[in-house]
Amino acid sequence: MTTANGLTTNSTHSFQLKYVTTDGRRSPISPSASGTTWSGLNWGGIPYEWMAAFFGGYFNGHYTTTYWPPASTPLAPNMTLQKIFVSGGNPLDPGTWLNQQLIKTPQGMFLSWNTQAGATYQVQMTTSFTSWGNVGSPRFAAGTTDSMYVEGGLVGYYRVVLLR
Repeated sequence: MTTANGLTTNSTHSFQLKYVTTDGRRSPISPSASGTTWSGLNWGGIPYEWMAAFFGGYFNGHYTTTYWPPASTPLAPNMTLQKIFVSGGNPLDPGTWLNQQLIKTPQGMFLSWNTQAGATYQVQMTTSFTSWGNVGSPRFAAGTTDSMYVEGGLVGYYRVVLLR
């Protein structure tokens, strides 16, 4: 995972990638990909651009928040608009909302969650809700579900975080 620091608001950037493996092999350079950062305006922690994309409200170069629900709006039990944004979901499609569950199988206890193909997730665990620690390495989603064996370690509470 690589991050780009120092990006300014409302700016567009293009990236290409190539790498060298530990045994010296070199990859070809990737196709160019680009993205634009958020404007910096937010609605309860949710970027205006995201709200406008799903709920409308961009007219003549200006945002209008007249029809936007608050970020704390519950859309389902234990699921707010803020949580849907942070997990990369579509607020209009409950099938994209990040849901996780512990499942007991004959092989042991597994944490299972729905994924969006191409996204990267990190499982975390806590016993106190004051600090969270990573469980294993980040996981790349190739399909629509993932699961991780969690029995045998410390007893605690688990969550899945979208890294992107």
